[in-house]
Amino acid sequence: MAQLRLQSHRWSLFYPVWLALGIGFYFMLPIEPGLAVFIAVTLIFLLCSWLIYFGRVSQLLIILCLVAGGFIIAKIRVEMLATKTLAASTGTTEFTGWIEATSRYGERRTRYYINIDTAKGIKPESLPHTVRITGKRSRQLLLHGDEVKFTARLYPLPTPVAPDMFNFGRKLWFENIGATGFILGEITATGKVHATGITGSLKRIIQKTRNIISERIYRTLSRQTAGIAIALITGERGLLTKDTKLMLQTAGLAHILAISGLHMSLVAGGMFWLVRALLALSPFMAVHRPIKKWAAIAGIITGLFYLAISGFGISTQRSFIMLTIMFLSILVNRQALSLRNVAIAAAVICLLRPETVLSAGFQMSFMAVIGLTGFYEAWRLWKADRAVESIRSSKLLHIPKKLLGYFAAIAATTFIASLYTTVPAMYHFGRIAPYGLAGNL
Repeated sequence: MAQLRLQSHRWSLFYPVWLALGIGFYFMLPIEPGLAVFIAVTLIFLLCSWLIYFGRVSQLLIILCLVAGGFIIAKIRVEMLATKTLAASTGTTEFTGWIEATSRYGERRTRYYINIDTAKGIKPESLPHTVRITGKRSRQLLLHGDEVKFTARLYPLPTPVAPDMFNFGRKLWFENIGATGFILGEITATGKVHATGITGSLKRIIQKTRNIISERIYRTLSRQTAGIAIALITGERGLLTKDTKLMLQTAGLAHILAISGLHMSLVAGGMFWLVRALLALSPFMAVHRPIKKWAAIAGIITGLFYLAISGFGISTQRSFIMLTIMFLSILVNRQALSLRNVAIAAAVICLLRPETVLSAGFQMSFMAVIGLTGFYEAWRLWKADRAVESIRSSKLLHIPKKLLGYFAAIAATTFIASLYTTVPAMYHFGRIAPYGLAGNL
C-alpha cells in the first residue's frame, strides 16, 4: 500500500488501460447490446463524470467512468460504421462501380477496392457499398474515382475457420468492406471520374505517386529485393515471393513487412535528426533559433508524407499518431519519450479506432513501447541515484568501451521488446519464433 501511495501521481498512466477494458467488454459480448444497455451505461458515465466534476474524486470512480466511456466509444464507432454486408453469393454478374483504391496482389493480379453502383439482376438495397475483389491487372492505370465495369462473383465476408480463431471478416467489416470476390475477365474503365473536390484529387495524386514508386523499384531491382523494397515503402506486399515470406517468418522478422513504429521512426525520426544536424552547422541558428522545434515540424510533415505513400495502413496510422505526440511534446518543451506520452497516444487511438484494442498490432506495439520506456526510465533513475564517480578510461579503451555500450543497449532493447511482445504473439498466432531474438538483434 505504501508503494501504491508513492505512485499516486502516476495513476493517470492507467487511464487508457481502463478505457481499453471498457472497449474490450463491448466487443466480447456474445450479442449486440440493445438501446437499454447503451442508455444504462451512458447514465453511469454521466453520473461518474458529474461526481468527479464536483470534486468527489476517487480512483474507483475514475475507473468506472473510463470503463463506461470505453464501452460507449466502441458502441458509437460500430453504429457510425454500420457496414452494409452481402447476405449470399451473387453468382457471376455484371457490375459497375468506381475505384476507391488498388493494390498489387502478385505480378499479374491486382486487388481492387470498388464502390458498387449497379449489378445486373440484383436489387440495389441488397448490395454492399464497398467490395474487395481480385482480378487480372488492368492494362490501364486505375485511380481513385475512375468508373469501371466488370464481371465478377461476390461472396459474403468470411467467418473464422474455427472458434476463437482470427476473424478476417471482422477486420474487413471495420474497413467498411461488405463483400469479397474475384473478377472474371478484364476490368475496364468507362472514362468517367467520380472523384471531385480537393479530397478526391489528392487521393488520385497519392495513388499515382505510389504506382510510379512501385513501378520504378520493380524495374530497377531484382524480383526478391524489389518485393521487399515495395513492401517497406508503399506498403504493398503482393510482390513478395513465398520463399521470402517463409524465411522472414522462420527468422521471427515478419513484423518488418508491416509498416509501423520501426519504419515511421526511421523515416520521420531520420528527417528530424537530419534537419536539426544541418541547422546546427550554423552557430547563429543553433544559439538563437529553436532548431529542435523546426526539426520536429519537419519530422511530422515527413511522417505524414510516408503515411500517405504507404497506403494509410492501420498500423501506420497508429505509429504516426504516437510519433506526432512525441514531436508535439518537443514543440511544447516537454520530454518527447515518456510513459505519459505513451498513455496519451494509447488514449487517442482508443478514441479514434477502438476496434484495434483487440488486435495483435495494437497490443504488441504498446507492450514493446511500454516495456522499453519503463526500463530506460528506471535505468536513468538508477544511474542518477548511484553516487559513484566514473573511472576515467584511457583514450585507447574509449572507442571499444563506446562500441560495447552501444551493443549492450541494442541487446537490452531487443531482449525487452521480445519479452514484452511474447505473450500477445503467443495468444494471437499460437506460436513463438525461436530465432526471433537473434534475428531482431
